[in-house]
Amino acid sequence: PVVRLGGGVVAVPLAGTLDGARGRAVADALPQAVVEQGARCAILDVTGVPAADPPAVRQLLRTVAAVRLTGTECVVCGIRPAVAQAVVRLGLDLGTVVTRTSLDDALAYALRR
Repeated sequence: PVVRLGGGVVAVPLAGTLDGARGRAVADALPQAVVEQGARCAILDVTGVPAADPPAVRQLLRTVAAVRLTGTECVVCGIRPAVAQAVVRLGLDLGTVVTRTSLDDALAYALRR
């Protein structure tokens, strides 16, 4: 679900193992939701994701790119060690992705923008 937090910020809290199907569901819903809600920042909160398979990690990063193409900033927060290691093993570049440690940090960042 895409949750409106106020101040032009929306969030997608994810929990459980992130697989390809769930990654595609987020990819389908989030870009549309940010446009419909007029969001200026979207937060992908992966704090509750203990592990993610490689296709899901790639899909998540494509979703970030799609959201940014709509003119909405995207922040990923709560990346756990196993997910971080999956990103590194895949050789994916997070250089342009804004990351924050927690949802609190991500929300503070989003509201300052």
